[in-house]
Amino acid sequence: MNKLGIDVSHWQALVDWNKAKAAGIEFAFIKATQGNTIVDDRFAENWSNSKIAGVERGPYHFYDYRVDAVSQAKHFLKTAPVPGELPHVLDAEAVRMKTMVKVPANYADSLRIFCEIVESVTHVKPIIYTAWSFWTTYCSKATWAREYPLWVANYNWTAPMTPLPWAPDCWTFWQFTDRGPGATYGVQSKQIDLDVWRC
Repeated sequence: MNKLGIDVSHWQALVDWNKAKAAGIEFAFIKATQGNTIVDDRFAENWSNSKIAGVERGPYHFYDYRVDAVSQAKHFLKTAPVPGELPHVLDAEAVRMKTMVKVPANYADSLRIFCEIVESVTHVKPIIYTAWSFWTTYCSKATWAREYPLWVANYNWTAPMTPLPWAPDCWTFWQFTDRGPGATYGVQSKQIDLDVWRC
């Protein structure tokens, strides 16, 4: 059985969670933190209102490879100390900035440290969110990652490409578009990410 979901942050502005639920949204990933200082402006509001509407949710952290893993994990867990109905999520993707910063050689090891800290506190394995191209470039040899559930972003295929070290077709969540109609799902922004949960 597949479930339809969305992922949101302050970029979506207001979310009418009751409308989202009525439109078929059953789960959501909600941005909590970024780096070791940023808390998403809409996290508390989205976290509370999605639960009231009956939408299963999990918090996510946007990982900044310029900042050490331990302080990022502590910041995430301070903001979202317990999972929702879904586990915590590590969002591993490119950091957008005016001046390009090279991803460090120990990037994959830093992600592993982050995941281990989150798991040690929550007693649940976090989900790893990434795109095939990014993970293949920087982390394809990180064999430890196959122990964690995968949420893969891929908009160009009828089924997502699964990066190594996960086995082919070994994904739990798939972000299949970033162009969902926001108004349909109660989102103030024009477009919204849509996801599938294979459960």
